[in-house]
Amino acid sequence: MRRLVLPLVAAAGLLAGCLHIEVRSGPSAASLLGTWEGTGVQSPAGSTAETWPMRLVISEGGDGAVSYPSLECGGALTRVGRRGDGVRFNEVITYGHDNCIKGGTVTLVPVNGKLFWYWTGENSEDPEVNASAVLTRKGD
Repeated sequence: MRRLVLPLVAAAGLLAGCLHIEVRSGPSAASLLGTWEGTGVQSPAGSTAETWPMRLVISEGGDGAVSYPSLECGGALTRVGRRGDGVRFNEVITYGHDNCIKGGTVTLVPVNGKLFWYWTGENSEDPEVNASAVLTRKGD
């Protein structure tokens, strides 16, 4: 949330002060930056694992990278905009193509120091699949 301070001036300068307006503009870039880790779960369950560790890195430019170590795959996240209280990314698997669903849409929502990660099969080869995780920031 961002706070704007605007000068408030009445007619003939008789009343002056400040008007505080809070603007909800979604998560700040700083709230997403860094390295995040957690355990993902897929619905319906995949053929290789029901849950799997994951690592997400968001760079200062706003894009990111994701890896799924136990699945031996990962790829790039390209920021495409906002979705509700989150930031939306397109996921492109760049290695381990046979181990992960190609494509997908990721939405990241920061809440109380955690990062909620939602993956949908939108824009993928398997649109009925969804996955989610709660990620914790790791020291870089």
